Amino acid sequence: MTKILLSLTFIIISNIMIAQDFFAKSESFFAQNVSNGAVDYDAILDNPDDMDDLVKIIANADIESMKDQERKAFLINAYNISVIKGLVDSWPIDNPLNIEGFFEKEKHNIGGEKITLNEIENEKLKPIYNDARFHFVLVCGAISCPKIASFAYTPENLEAMLEERTKLALNNDEFIQVNDSKKIVKISEIFFWYSEDFKSEGQDYISFINQYRAKPIGADYVVDKYTYDWSVNKK
Repeated sequence: MTKILLSLTFIIISNIMIAQDFFAKSESFFAQNVSNGAVDYDAILDNPDDMDDLVKIIANADIESMKDQERKAFLINAYNISVIKGLVDSWPIDNPLNIEGFFEKEKHNIGGEKITLNEIENEKLKPIYNDARFHFVLVCGAISCPKIASFAYTPENLEAMLEERTKLALNNDEFIQVNDSKKIVKISEIFFWYSEDFKSEGQDYISFINQYRAKPIGADYVVDKYTYDWSVNKK
């Protein structure tokens, strides 16, 4: 019994240390390679060791043993790192959609499971945690996506950063394009692709957005969409 308890204790401590290492290395990686919502893909390509090290940690992580906040933060970072890895592997490239099946076919090793980017978002995160704010921290590698952060999400900062990044996107005049004179608001196609996430519990698009706006949009404004710019979010 003592040996079993010691083994379990060792496994738990090892998993904690691996997770802490992942968040620390992710913090350094994003800080070095991301600024103003743009990624320095050329710099990563010239020195891919940090990214490759993170990819290995992601592959070997014991996700099932993580508590909710840790798992959510881990998967958000893993998604964003996997997007960057996928683009770097095909660099130079101008548009992630030029990589066949980039979101729905290309597999990434996440905790020993080979899954796609869409599966990370739509199977591992959204249906389990039911949080529309994920759309503002999961970054698809395109200019029209919410801006990628220059830091890692951690269990400690996750709730605050989900709020902050959602507010940042929904107060960005490029992401939410309000024309007060015509009473029209043009919003990202993300809202239409995932309408069920923003229209739950009787909400409409405007009422969801207004939860995070410093200057609310009029309820009588006409909602339209602008064309999504899939150009890569490169420096």
